Amino acid sequence: MRRLAEKSYKVEQWELVKPAILHGKAGAVILRECFGITDREFLEAVSCHTTGMPGMSDLAKIVYIADYIEPNRKHDGKTIVNMNDGRSLEQVFNAVVEEKYRSLSAAQKQPAPPTELLMEEIVYKRRD
Repeated sequence: MRRLAEKSYKVEQWELVKPAILHGKAGAVILRECFGITDREFLEAVSCHTTGMPGMSDLAKIVYIADYIEPNRKHDGKTIVNMNDGRSLEQVFNAVVEEKYRSLSAAQKQPAPPTELLMEEIVYKRRD
């Protein structure tokens, strides 16, 4: 996966610690090179669906949420999304990011740098 991801993306040191994270970047490379998909928003959504990043498009947010509530996950992320009683995409997305961040912290795991930046963005927007 690392070599595949490196075809189009810089692979960071923190990604090498947990190489499974690279499947997003590797998937985007496969979509572009094997299937000719060049839509930047689509490729970004695939690339960042595991860690998130600041400035995500609505499509990227939807893919991030879908990845979080995927049935084979060990947590019950569906409760966050099922509680969508009229909340906006932004509100559900923020709830998922915050829950993911809390879970990592509770497990004493360091969130990925893009996840840290995404949380900062959410907190900053909330102040406005």
